[in-house]
Amino acid sequence: MGSRPLQGVTEQAARHEARRGPFHARPARLESSESGFFPRARMLTLDTEAGLLTIARAGSADYDAVLAILREAADWLSARGNPPWNHWYMDVGERILRERLENHEVSLFERDSSPVGTLTIQWSDPEQWGERGLDDRAGYIHGIAITRSVGGMRVGEQLLQWAVETIAARGRQFARLDAIASNAVLCRYYEQRGFRPLDTAILFAGIYTVRLFERELHK
Repeated sequence: MGSRPLQGVTEQAARHEARRGPFHARPARLESSESGFFPRARMLTLDTEAGLLTIARAGSADYDAVLAILREAADWLSARGNPPWNHWYMDVGERILRERLENHEVSLFERDSSPVGTLTIQWSDPEQWGERGLDDRAGYIHGIAITRSVGGMRVGEQLLQWAVETIAARGRQFARLDAIASNAVLCRYYEQRGFRPLDTAILFAGIYTVRLFERELHK
């Protein structure tokens, strides 16, 4: 699910966005390969309010680092009374992360060689989107999460914008993501960012009900 740090952005970031208006991230320096993947040897950079972040494609060796970020985000959400990301402490969450690292584009964002954020982009998602998840028209954003070391500096927002721009650069028509349906602040934030709410989906044998969102990128 990555469905997603936080699930994309934190409640704090969403409230910050509402006060300051539409956000436009500083562009990343894109150096992706023809396949759209980028090996660790060819890192991208993203200029943020927290400083310059390097972006690398995470692999199996990065499992512990990515999981630590996701669990820190889950703990932060729970402490604030938000719908928790409990699945990152369950077998199902560990299985999902291993599958994403093997089959999808998991990005690891670092500041001064320390991991501070992560997100996943998938190019299909039938598990959550059914037949639409196989239409080759969208990129699917999951598991946006940041560490508290960069909290309050709009890094979650900038990671989301980077993901949207990455999907647009691939020529896909839509960016799609989801949020826990009971998290009204986060759902409203996505709507303010141009994501249109669609139907809901049930995940992990009923652990979560999520709201599906879609943003059109190319008309």
